[in-house]
Amino acid sequence: VAGWPQADGENPLMPRVIHARLARLAASSPAMTGVSLEELRDLGVRFVVSREPVRGLGPPVFNNGCAIHEIRGRREYAWLSPALAGTVAVAAVASGSAELIVSTKSSATVVVNESWVHGWRAEEDLARLQVGQMDGFRMGIRIPAGRHRIVLCYHPPAVGLGLLLGCVGSSALLACGAAGGRMKSKRRRGRSRKEMR
Repeated sequence: VAGWPQADGENPLMPRVIHARLARLAASSPAMTGVSLEELRDLGVRFVVSREPVRGLGPPVFNNGCAIHEIRGRREYAWLSPALAGTVAVAAVASGSAELIVSTKSSATVVVNESWVHGWRAEEDLARLQVGQMDGFRMGIRIPAGRHRIVLCYHPPAVGLGLLLGCVGSSALLACGAAGGRMKSKRRRGRSRKEMR
């Protein structure tokens, strides 16, 4: 969003680091003049919404008084750092997962154009690889020389804790229900014995 002071660069789902870089861009150029198309691509920006058309972003589509620019030619999903270390081929990408085929001449870092958050895991032949933060917001996976098949998968960190607490709570409810049932049957047996006397 550009041109509205209350919302310049705003996107509540965006990691803070990207949000800060976009806010600096908007602050340095309120009408986003001089903002590099390459920098927007690099940040993973897909659309720019503004009051007026932004020079250098191509012709906008107008909707409800807003100029909407689509940023085409986004950056690849994954690449190597250093770039000359080898190649990365994306075998599959889905929501929360990806499969990469990497071939390197020397140790390198696979940079993945996904927001880095806790919960991302990288595995190669069931061996876990360390996923770190690159460029302040992307994922980076350090790998040795050779050919690798890397599987990325996102597991929300709180899901395991939620399942554990749910199991504990369910067990407690079952235990209380069983204890309550035993107490009722003891009372019934006690009453029937008194009636028999």
